[in-house]
Amino acid sequence: MIPSTLAIDSAFGALSVAVASARGTMSRIRADGRAAEDLGPMVRDILAEAGLHGHRPERVAVTLGPGGFTSLRAGLALAKGLAMGWGVPLLGFTTLFALAADARREATENKPIAAAIDAKRGEVFVAIFGPDLGVLVAPLVTPVQDLAVALRARVAIESIQTIAGTGAGMVVEALRPFGLTAQVCAPGEAGLALPLVNLAAKADPAAFPANAVYLRPADARPMAPTQ
Repeated sequence: MIPSTLAIDSAFGALSVAVASARGTMSRIRADGRAAEDLGPMVRDILAEAGLHGHRPERVAVTLGPGGFTSLRAGLALAKGLAMGWGVPLLGFTTLFALAADARREATENKPIAAAIDAKRGEVFVAIFGPDLGVLVAPLVTPVQDLAVALRARVAIESIQTIAGTGAGMVVEALRPFGLTAQVCAPGEAGLALPLVNLAAKADPAAFPANAVYLRPADARPMAPTQ
C-alpha cells in the first residue's frame, strides 16, 4: 500500500494540490490564485476531502522550480512547514521533471521526453528525460537561438519524442531544422501536483531533497542608497 502523500505545486502558472490516500488520488487547481494567500486553504480543503483532516499524510512533495520566485518560495515554505510540523519526509521535484512525468502518459514509444518553460527574454528553461524519466540533460536556461548547441552534444535531437510545457513551441521552432519531429503534449488540466503526487508516493525520499532550483538570479535588485 502506498503512503498517503500531499503534493503542492506553485512554481509556475496555476496553483495545484493533490493527495494520494486510501480513498484514491484527487487534485485541485486554481488558475488565478495567489500562492501566499490561497495554497493553505487549498491544502486544508483537499486533506478534508481525502479523509485526512486531523491526520497527517505520510509524506509531502513540492515542485522546486524553475518558476516564479515569489510563488515558488511560497509553495516551498508551506511544504517545508507542513512536513516539519508533521514530522514526515519532504520530497522535491523540478517543475521540468513534473512536466515530463505528466507527458509520459501520452508517450507511445520509449524515446526521450523534453520539458520546456518559456523563461521570457528570448530564453527557455529546458531538460531532457529518458523513457524511464531518468535525467539525460539536467535543467538549464539558454537563449532559444543557442538551444541546439546546448543540446546536441548531450542528446540526439531527432530521438526526442514528446515536448511538454509553455516553452514547447519555442523548442519545436528552434530544433526543427536539426531533425526534431516530436509531438507537443498539452499539460494536464489537473495541474502539476497530480503527476507529482503519483511520483512522490513511490519515490525514495532520500533521492529527492527539496532544494529550490532557480537557474538564474531574481529580477529584483536592492535599491541604491539615497544621498
